[in-house]
Amino acid sequence: MRFGRKLVEGASEETPVPKKPKVKEAEEQKADALKYATEVGGFPPLAFWSMPQFTPAMVKLFTDKEKLVNSYPMTYITDAEKEIIYAVVSAANNCEMCLSFHAMGMAQTLSPEDCKLIVDGGLPTQNERARTIAIAAKYAICHKGLLLEREAAHLESMGVSKEMYGEILFLAGQITANNMFFVYLIQQGVAVEEMLQAVGPFASTV
Repeated sequence: MRFGRKLVEGASEETPVPKKPKVKEAEEQKADALKYATEVGGFPPLAFWSMPQFTPAMVKLFTDKEKLVNSYPMTYITDAEKEIIYAVVSAANNCEMCLSFHAMGMAQTLSPEDCKLIVDGGLPTQNERARTIAIAAKYAICHKGLLLEREAAHLESMGVSKEMYGEILFLAGQITANNMFFVYLIQQGVAVEEMLQAVGPFASTV
């Protein structure tokens, strides 16, 4: 039985496969999707949008997901603190694309010294709240969301409740998905723009 209905006897359980659009139609759909990402989503027209893995459906899905997650008000975590979580997790996953983006985001609220520490995989030292958020984000990905007893107690001693950790864990999980996708795109040959390289993990070397 499928969700909500019985299958007719002898009917196939296979989901119909979407038809691949013709070349011209596909080009038009991609152009419309890129316009949606830049004009509706506010994203810059960067190289990764041109990758074939970013189908029109993926462009719109990614745009809508990012808009929703990043604009939706959380109970415990501010928009600026989302950037810290994203950068901490992206540094751990060594995703140059995501880490560079969120390094730029962190720069709006954290000192250059704290930003560099996070980009390098460390913890900020000049902002206690940012340090707490960063520690919790590291714990969130350490055991795929699980917290050992002393870890949970340590976070609680710093003011991280179960409810607050839940928000941090959710945000850490969604940026991990982004990291997986963008590391794959880099491996497939997408360029990391110079403006991102300038604030990324390899800014002082390559």
